Amino acid sequence: MSQEIVPAMLALLDQTISRITKDKEFGPIFDGTATREVYLKFLTRTYHYVSETIPQLRAGLEGTESRPDQVSKELADGFAHHIEEEQGHDRWLLADIKAIGGDPEAAKREDPGPAVRAYVAWSRFMCVHAPVGVKGFAFLLENISAALGVQAATSLKKQAQIPNIENAVLFLSAHGELDVGHREEARAQVEKITDGRDKEAILATAQVTAYLYQNLMAH
Repeated sequence: MSQEIVPAMLALLDQTISRITKDKEFGPIFDGTATREVYLKFLTRTYHYVSETIPQLRAGLEGTESRPDQVSKELADGFAHHIEEEQGHDRWLLADIKAIGGDPEAAKREDPGPAVRAYVAWSRFMCVHAPVGVKGFAFLLENISAALGVQAATSLKKQAQIPNIENAVLFLSAHGELDVGHREEARAQVEKITDGRDKEAILATAQVTAYLYQNLMAH
């Protein structure tokens, strides 16, 4: 594997953003023309994958904090800090669901679709077998959020096609703003990684996540 994986991950990110913004069902989230039903589906499915974030980060912390090298120490510190900042983000989604007349408890029970089920299974596998690989989840998803979250929130409010939408974009707007900082932190840490197995795990996770996220709204 090439010594530098960031360029490959950035190319993957650009491809993913291009595809989701052009998708006939996913795209309206970002241009603001989504119907209430589509936005509710998006919020519900996002809730189910966001609920995996804290366990992912804890696995990453546990997998790096006992390593003696400086890079692992920095990774562990990053995971610990990220855990603190990610607390409650799933509740933002439930609040947005409620704001547009959805049932948060029903959303928790709802089948999140095949892409999210696969994402959860892959996440839990990586947490056990290659915990540093969870950086791939964060790198891809937080870069998408930083690039599109605030834009989507602004567009949805501007189009105003969903009743009470101005009170239902907490996750998109707040998470998008936070992820600008996370994006830079994640990139800096990934660039320092020299262990080939860690790189393979991170890139593989990013690739799987990209494919699955592109299919978030499918079925």
